[in-house]
Amino acid sequence: MMAKSLWVSSPELSFEISEDETKTFEVGVFKLMKYAYFLIALMMVLPFIQSGAFIKYNLYLLIPITFIILYYTTLGRKEYFTIKEVKKT
Repeated sequence: MMAKSLWVSSPELSFEISEDETKTFEVGVFKLMKYAYFLIALMMVLPFIQSGAFIKYNLYLLIPITFIILYYTTLGRKEYFTIKEVKKT
């Protein structure tokens, strides 16, 4: 099984299932995305709590966000999604 959207996908996951068994899987985005969301939110809040002299440094937060997103949409495109089993019945 593999999750795929446009050119990005997940690693292939193989599993066995019997006729009377049900398995549920959860698909999510790459693990570093939660840090990218945090940095984006921080960039939006910092101008309100910083003095004007430090606002120019706010753009440096874009560097890690850009590299994370560029990696997962190019070289790491086959690791963009994560799949995990959440329930066995």
